[in-house]
Amino acid sequence: MKLAALAMLLVPAAALAQAVRYNDPPPAATRAPLVARIDELVARIAKKERRAIPRPDARLDAAATDLLRAAAANDAAPANELVQGALWVHGIVEPPPQLILTSMGPGGDDELVRAIANDLPKVLADGRFARVGVGLLPARGETRVLIALQESFVELDPVARAQPLGGNVLVRGKLHEGFQRPEAFVTAPDGTVQSRILLGSDPVRFGGTFRCGPQKGRYQIEVTGEDRFGSTVVANFPVWCGAAAAATAEAAAPSRAGKDEAFSTAPAAEQTIWKLLNADRAHAGLSPLAWDAQLAAVARGHSADMQAHGFFGHISPTTGSAADRAKKAGVDAMLILENVARAFTPGEAERGLMNSPGHRANILHREATRVGVGVVYDPASREILVTQMFSRPPEKMGVHTVDELRRGLAEARRARKQRPLERDAALDNLAQSTARELALHGMSTAEAGKRIDSDLSAQGRWAGGRTVFAVVSTAQQAADSIGNAVGDATITHVGVGVEAGKRKEGGSGLFVVIILATAR
Repeated sequence: MKLAALAMLLVPAAALAQAVRYNDPPPAATRAPLVARIDELVARIAKKERRAIPRPDARLDAAATDLLRAAAANDAAPANELVQGALWVHGIVEPPPQLILTSMGPGGDDELVRAIANDLPKVLADGRFARVGVGLLPARGETRVLIALQESFVELDPVARAQPLGGNVLVRGKLHEGFQRPEAFVTAPDGTVQSRILLGSDPVRFGGTFRCGPQKGRYQIEVTGEDRFGSTVVANFPVWCGAAAAATAEAAAPSRAGKDEAFSTAPAAEQTIWKLLNADRAHAGLSPLAWDAQLAAVARGHSADMQAHGFFGHISPTTGSAADRAKKAGVDAMLILENVARAFTPGEAERGLMNSPGHRANILHREATRVGVGVVYDPASREILVTQMFSRPPEKMGVHTVDELRRGLAEARRARKQRPLERDAALDNLAQSTARELALHGMSTAEAGKRIDSDLSAQGRWAGGRTVFAVVSTAQQAADSIGNAVGDATITHVGVGVEAGKRKEGGSGLFVVIILATAR
């Protein structure tokens, strides 16, 4: 008898009959005697190990059975993309489960149960499993068995898998205990990360909508929450707008380009992932990211830390956040982003990240210019742990930086069909001296605002005014950040100040002060 544990991928994801809606309650189903024995075994060992008891789920049974059929047809373990597709077809939104694949000969029930009992304590220790599904498939004189153990950290209201074009898709639910600060992202059919759904200000409950369109096709929705290890994907699933939902696991599975290279060494895997992410950027029309050995060393250290201390996430009990790790390593950057993944091959890791809207946004971030990838291999699970770190080095303050910012403000003014703002030397001096205090002496924006208000009042020339503060990576970013403020028709004059400095959380930035005033 062969028994193998297959832990299927990172933090993202999402095959009874095809589900009409995600997250409908599992249908009642009569369970086969062997399936019932496995359910009871899982419950008994979970109780003994003082863990939550996973509840049987007919949807997960159906997904596991579909995966067994696919594995039998291909004579191999199911690819992660197929696992995701099977979950989605049967209405499951959570990330892929931990899979135990085994087989038994005729009359081998007792031997099978004993073998599973030996492995279950270690498998259950690897997660906080809420559901169990079991698939059985007779094949070639034996019975193949697939046990799926799935975590769940969110209660999501049912969502129709297919939606009318132009309709509003409601994403509403509640994070489980230990998670807070929900966020949601959407990837459009053309591959762009289209929007961040506004979910409200409640730390646990959330509700928001996005418009199904304007393009027809498949939109990928992702919900994240933060626990003690940082941001985690709690739901990831496709919605078909103006089109029929995929009816099979193969049709629902994310795209898979080419055949994966087998894992050889960690350094080779790092270089492969670097090439793959730059290929993904090129496909999106973006410049490639340069390899950064310093970032790679930090990323490698985080992957090793996750392996050594048995956690998976962005917040380490020993090294803190990605920004903390970068700061300790002396990385000076205006931008720090991080992705983490678990996979069996470099290609699977990169595809999984690109199938997650939030991770995809990091890979395709327009402001990033450098990347480091760190990979460690776990021989016990045959998985690789992957960390990607993205950065943008500090922009040097040149004589053209303020001029670039002024051009951006003028363009924003023209775009809103407002008359040009007049430059004022006194406002420029006030803005520049304030930017210097913010960047070099740690003045708070509250103090800076009071100082500017007092000075404007003392000048006696202004009927009103407002100030925009920003800490950015580029001058253009500052122009983009002020939004509608520059479009105010009552504003007549502007003062601009820019100073390079260190952010409190680490790294460098451009401290920008823009004073918008109305002449008497």
